Amino acid sequence: MLAPVVDVGKPVNDDSDLPRAVSYATLIGKDFLDNPQAVAERWTENNSVHASAVANRKDNGTLRALVGSKGIEPLYLDLKNEGPHALVGGTTGAGKSEFLQSWVMGMAAAYSPDRVSFLFVDYKGGAAFADCINLPHTVGLVTDLSPHLVRRALTSLRAELHYREQLLNRKKAKDLLALQREADPEAPPYLIIIVDEFAALAGDVPEFVDGVVDVAARGRSLGLHLILATQRPAGVIKDNLRANTNLRVALRMADEDDATDILGVPDAAYFDPAIPGRGAAKTGPGRIQGFQTGYAGGWTTDKPQRPQIDIVEMAFGSGPSLGGAGP
Repeated sequence: MLAPVVDVGKPVNDDSDLPRAVSYATLIGKDFLDNPQAVAERWTENNSVHASAVANRKDNGTLRALVGSKGIEPLYLDLKNEGPHALVGGTTGAGKSEFLQSWVMGMAAAYSPDRVSFLFVDYKGGAAFADCINLPHTVGLVTDLSPHLVRRALTSLRAELHYREQLLNRKKAKDLLALQREADPEAPPYLIIIVDEFAALAGDVPEFVDGVVDVAARGRSLGLHLILATQRPAGVIKDNLRANTNLRVALRMADEDDATDILGVPDAAYFDPAIPGRGAAKTGPGRIQGFQTGYAGGWTTDKPQRPQIDIVEMAFGSGPSLGGAGP
């Protein structure tokens, strides 16, 4: 009898060093969640509250946020310094919406509404960001149920760009960071525009894409940043927009072409469908990091996570099954 044939050229997803699932509460720390004052203290410590902010010439305007686990360490993404804009890909059931929620939670936990604000554009009806609208950072939610609001949002974005340009001109500052370094109370917060199902939006309201391109080109110095999520970026994300989306995140993609379109490598096409939230982040040329999204809806617990088993335990069949504990 012939032995089974194995295609050794096919990429295999080895998740032995990544948890199969991880609760966001576990990552950020249950003590942090149990003490609301801890959030306010963190905002004060990172100098993001106008009332207590002090001038700091070394401030680099980071937007570093906890999003998941890369194995033995948490994964942080910095939209401003690794972006300035981000492209997120993921097919149905890959956990794309959950990843976006975790990223928003990470930024909201790290920075006060004086430093960060969110505008959500959800072209799946608004369910993905239903809980996020309760954050004090949120300035609006636009859905496919109200397409006229998409056009109003575009008008508002252009007005915001104009306002910020005038403000910087009046303050004789080259960018928003210059105002933050001086702890100027008039410094507006970074405005993070998060668009889910960008492909559907581009099809229904094509003029919105032109406005987004304008934001991408002019937004960095003005403190406007984009996170564009879509199932398939091909034919939707134009070259002039891609040039500004340096931060790339891929959850499971439908095929190799889609995965390569996001990351430059096909790995995301081979993520196990049974592990939603598994992803890879590209933060620069050749810098690709696998991770497991922190599950924002996970249970909180005082019990420690089950440890990974080692090779010896695997060989003799003892211990728990491969992979970390669930939420």
